[in-house]
Amino acid sequence: QRQANEKIAFLACFFFMSVFVFFITMVTLARQEVAELFLVLILLSMIDRGLSGQQRSILLLTFTASLIVSHYGLSYIFMLLLLIALAIVILEHYVGILDRVNWFLDRIRKKTGWFAGLTLQMANLKPSVISLRFVIWYGLFLLVWYIYIASSASFESIVYLARPFLRDIFSDLLNPDAAQGLATVVNEAATPLHEVAKYLHLVTIFCIVIGFAITVVTRRKGINFDARYYLLSCGALALCVGGVALPYFASALNTSRLYQISLILLAPFGVIGGLSLASRLRDLSDSRYSSLRVVAVFLGIFLLFNCGWVYEVAQDESTSFALNRSLDYPVFSEQEILGSLWLTNVKDGRPVAADTYRWLLLLGYVERSTIRDIQTAISGHAEHYIFMGQYNTLHELIAVTNISGVVQSTQYIPVSGFHEAQGAIYNNGGSKIYYPRKPFV
Repeated sequence: QRQANEKIAFLACFFFMSVFVFFITMVTLARQEVAELFLVLILLSMIDRGLSGQQRSILLLTFTASLIVSHYGLSYIFMLLLLIALAIVILEHYVGILDRVNWFLDRIRKKTGWFAGLTLQMANLKPSVISLRFVIWYGLFLLVWYIYIASSASFESIVYLARPFLRDIFSDLLNPDAAQGLATVVNEAATPLHEVAKYLHLVTIFCIVIGFAITVVTRRKGINFDARYYLLSCGALALCVGGVALPYFASALNTSRLYQISLILLAPFGVIGGLSLASRLRDLSDSRYSSLRVVAVFLGIFLLFNCGWVYEVAQDESTSFALNRSLDYPVFSEQEILGSLWLTNVKDGRPVAADTYRWLLLLGYVERSTIRDIQTAISGHAEHYIFMGQYNTLHELIAVTNISGVVQSTQYIPVSGFHEAQGAIYNNGGSKIYYPRKPFV
């Protein structure tokens, strides 16, 4: 609000909250929710011009440390944002990027007449804008915490994910089989309405690019972004580009979550870009159709698609468990929770198998290392406890994760006859637990 105006700030918040990740995915990711809160507090501490240097330093040290201990994925993403911002500052200070780009635009303008009136804003990008000491502090605390204090499991995960990325960065560049973001764009959606929703998301991304470009090359009344915010937004935009172009980058966190994190910084630019496009598309002779109204209507439609309301009205493939109670989702009944508690109390050291969603329930009661894939358990010879939830028993289907390249999807496999072939050792009407002595095929 301080960097733009009240209406742009409101629409930017509405845009950020309209993306389905915010109200569907994030409710299952408590640690990332907390980490995003600290990320926002870091951004506010950076751009608040009313803080003294000492106050800003204390707040930044507190909030960055809190971010690191909250969520390792978001911590590493913020590290990337800081490194990209620092690289831009260093290049501008020693090379003079803005002067060189303006010189290049001027030469093109004189020869071709293109880019008339376009000049990059000469922002104050002194080295002190992104403190090298702050970046070093953050990087050291990040490494020390995840290598020595958090038993290095998270750090090993990052190293494991980085290996295929570095190995195939050139051979699989812009390859849909390796770049999850590009696969999401080029693959056909499940239904025509879902295809419309995909293009709505692409329109918002286009508006972000337009809005970012506009704020960089022009000065608009009432819009004055802080230099640090600009730099971190450059990093967020680079992350989005990397998620589409680079192999195995977006799939490390999931494309939708990466986009949602980037919107924390990029949402205002999406609104600014939308307002700019709407001002050119609308009928200027009719004052009733203001740019703000066009953007507000678009975001309203965008929300209706994201929340699943459009699919429910059209009786299309549903995405919202809040609007469609028959949809299978990690929302568990009292009977399923009681079944998990009973299994925890009576089981021996042998592993437990459950499908994709019931697996999440068992995580709260048994160790992760003792949970197995249900497909292996019901078709193999291993002796596992098998947990069936309410959806499994009513529909005789199990949810399994199908991986095609870098794209994950949930599929349902029928297990009709399983209940008769194997005797249940527990049944409370909403969940069943089996201990099969022979494989079921």
